[in-house]
Amino acid sequence: MKSNARLSCYVQAFSIARHACGPSLWSYGTLSVVAGVFPVIIAWLTQHVLDALLSGSRLRVIVAWAIGIGLTSICYAAIPPVLAYTRNELARKVSVRARDDLFRALNRLVGIKNFEEPGFLDKLRIAQGAGSESPVNLIESALSLVRSTLTLCGFAWSIAFSSPALCFVFLLFGTTLLVVEIRTSRRREKMIRAVTPAERMEFFYSDLLSTASAAKEVRLFGTGDFLRTRMLTERARANALRRGVDLSEARIETALGSVSAAVAAGGLLWSILAAQRGEITIGEVSVFIAAISSIQGSIVQVASEIARSHYHVLLFNHFSDVTRQASRLESNQAIKAAPPLRRGIEVRNVWFRYSAEHEWILRDLNLVIPAGRSIALVGLNGAGKSTLIKLLCRLYEPEQGQILWDGIDIKEMNHVELRHRISAIFQDFMHYELTLRENVALGSLPSMQDDEALKVAIEKAGGEKLLADLPHGLATPLTRTHFALVEQEAYEGVQLSGGQWQRVALARGLVRRNADLMILDEPSSGLDAEAEHEIHSALRRHRSGKTSVLISHRLSAVREADCIAVLKDGAIAEIGRHDELVRHGGEYARLFELQSAGYREAVQSD
Repeated sequence: MKSNARLSCYVQAFSIARHACGPSLWSYGTLSVVAGVFPVIIAWLTQHVLDALLSGSRLRVIVAWAIGIGLTSICYAAIPPVLAYTRNELARKVSVRARDDLFRALNRLVGIKNFEEPGFLDKLRIAQGAGSESPVNLIESALSLVRSTLTLCGFAWSIAFSSPALCFVFLLFGTTLLVVEIRTSRRREKMIRAVTPAERMEFFYSDLLSTASAAKEVRLFGTGDFLRTRMLTERARANALRRGVDLSEARIETALGSVSAAVAAGGLLWSILAAQRGEITIGEVSVFIAAISSIQGSIVQVASEIARSHYHVLLFNHFSDVTRQASRLESNQAIKAAPPLRRGIEVRNVWFRYSAEHEWILRDLNLVIPAGRSIALVGLNGAGKSTLIKLLCRLYEPEQGQILWDGIDIKEMNHVELRHRISAIFQDFMHYELTLRENVALGSLPSMQDDEALKVAIEKAGGEKLLADLPHGLATPLTRTHFALVEQEAYEGVQLSGGQWQRVALARGLVRRNADLMILDEPSSGLDAEAEHEIHSALRRHRSGKTSVLISHRLSAVREADCIAVLKDGAIAEIGRHDELVRHGGEYARLFELQSAGYREAVQSD
């Protein structure tokens, strides 16, 4: 990693800490630096006490030196617990701030392409851990490095006067140790990157084995042992990678520890012989012994902290990459406001595919959706209907072509404002394990405390009976796995059927009353025939005079649309009203005849 990138990581880490808790950062920094001076002061005072005793100095002089040692030791002993508390407080606040920064950045991504890429998801998983831990670890490493350097310089200065050669040996040992530690940190960071995909798959399998959504199929098809084996295989693969790095580190640390012990023994022997020859005093021997221990510890600490900071910089770089990740969708700096839809939406010469390795989903597609009119999209699976919906919502962008909102390319619009003008009910809608109130209000957050608006949306979705049957009304949790705390009372939830969830999703889409464009992607797929009729009748009333796009495989549900567009092989094969398309005898007529024949056969068999 380049030095400017490394410096950028440090700057970002300190910025997060400063904004999270400035006073704690400065207190922690001051205490960390001051703590590095105390061992040198205590050793220096000890030397004077010993020399004073051996030289027969007056008692008050000896006592003064001893009091100095006592007071210094008391201060030194008080620092670690205060330092630990300050560090933990800083870590807690930094973790919250970093997590907020990370997910704030994720929310800024315009589209959803990033969340479908394994490389980005692996980086995101590392970033979540690094964001919580690495900023404080980087700060701690930097301050520990300063503290250890102060201790090292203080003792090295005292040894340099007595034995420059021995001081050189210590520095050479420290340099070697530093190089080894940095290489080890690089191996560990590479291991983390290699382990992350395996751990993500392990989490996927463990989630399947422990959640209600998968429990039915896992037990019915007897796949529990298969999934458990897969989970353990991924864990074994991750453990093997970690074990390899741990074993390598153990061998290196053993070798370095042996060299360190040999250097210390040699230094101790030299000091004893020098004192015997009268070259140094007994007090200087005590300082020398303390210096050998402290220098060794400081060298190891300096090397370890540099390597540790290097490791956390490598990890924190993933956090920086994600938080600075530019959206894959083009972003025009001259963003235009999204005006109310007055004339209509034009899809002009649009080509789209999910990646260069995939086939084209949409091929030179052209379509006009007039304002205030309803248009239905029909076609076989894979024809591109849902993809077109995602492009209209600007969850993706065309590789070629334009989507114009009253003549303005939606790429030039503020995507947040644009989406406020769109309401959608997706086929793969979300089941939020929250209360009914929250499940519906997530379609329009200002309605969270507007009971009337929520109930109207639920009624439009045909959910009057559902609302009446729920034990706590809007406050009922729609899950059996969580309690909801409402006004200090814990409410137990209920489990909804697929059709009931469909009505909740419909209400979520309908609660956004001021939307200019309503998108309905298979809005009745989970309902029975009677409920489907009720829903489509309600939706026709709701769509009257509004711009809407409807997708449905049941052609009886789209026949009353103002216009029906048939997609085939990524393009518009034919377009018109129901009666016109049936008379034309094309793809729509063929599909309609197939469905009608199926209904006729069912009636005849009865």
